[in-house]
Amino acid sequence: MPNERYRLLWDNLPIWYRTKWLSDKFAAHDACLVADTYTSAWCGSLRYMDENDFLNSMAEGYTRIYLNIGVDEMARSVCDMVDKYDVDGLVIHSNRSCKPYSLGQYDIQRIVEEKKGIPSLMIEADMCDERMFSESQIETRIDAFIEMLKHKNRR
Repeated sequence: MPNERYRLLWDNLPIWYRTKWLSDKFAAHDACLVADTYTSAWCGSLRYMDENDFLNSMAEGYTRIYLNIGVDEMARSVCDMVDKYDVDGLVIHSNRSCKPYSLGQYDIQRIVEEKKGIPSLMIEADMCDERMFSESQIETRIDAFIEMLKHKNRR
């Protein structure tokens, strides 16, 4: 992004039917979503695969995907991504259609804010059901979040 000012990390699935609106909204504030937890949620288990013990290693790998680890480990993973991608803020989608992915997000939010000292934004919506998306409410939250980022960067 040409005028990138803020680098953001997205947690959970995208809000598919509003990705363009969200992208434009963040871009209007020179904020760029540079990474997310969803696209890497499944591939981490591949490192446990052993062709000589496929069934057992497959079971171990499955127990270690993002959705199946504990909240502390999820928060540690998010903190690692904050460092890896030099993130300024965390955007969390509390997704009504995927409860397992949304479980523990308030704890993850608190832990990441405490450990990394970055602001976060919780967006409550649904990845599929447009009736669960309140544009005015989310726009207000994004604007307030950007103000927190501006304040943090002034120090």
